[in-house]
Amino acid sequence: MTGQVKEEIITRMGELGCFVSNGQIIFNPLLLRRSEFLTKSKKFYYFDVLNKKINKKLAKDSLCYTYCQIPILYQLSEKDFSINIQYKDRKNEKFNGNKIKRKISNYIFKRNDIVKEICVKIPKDILIFK
Repeated sequence: MTGQVKEEIITRMGELGCFVSNGQIIFNPLLLRRSEFLTKSKKFYYFDVLNKKINKKLAKDSLCYTYCQIPILYQLSEKDFSINIQYKDRKNEKFNGNKIKRKISNYIFKRNDIVKEICVKIPKDILIFK
């Protein structure tokens, strides 16, 4: 990778508001533009931690990217931040706020196929740009 490509990746992660602090993944996407969220449903393709090609249908008012090969789905909300973790065994765990616990963040960093998807509800009113 060239220096410019690395800088663009770092910049984009900052725009997406995905940070790590004290071993916890934190979401704070203040710099995202409202216009980056889908205006209609669309398919999203990615490779999971087992290198299996997955296609996921995304709804209007959402945005998706991968982090450690795990899809992170942002959905606009009228409410406060909340996070829903979907596990391999199809169980879900929901948290209020914008931080993922250190233990769960560790599963994600290790790419051990325990966490399958992260859905983050983002309050519409925190987005600075249209």
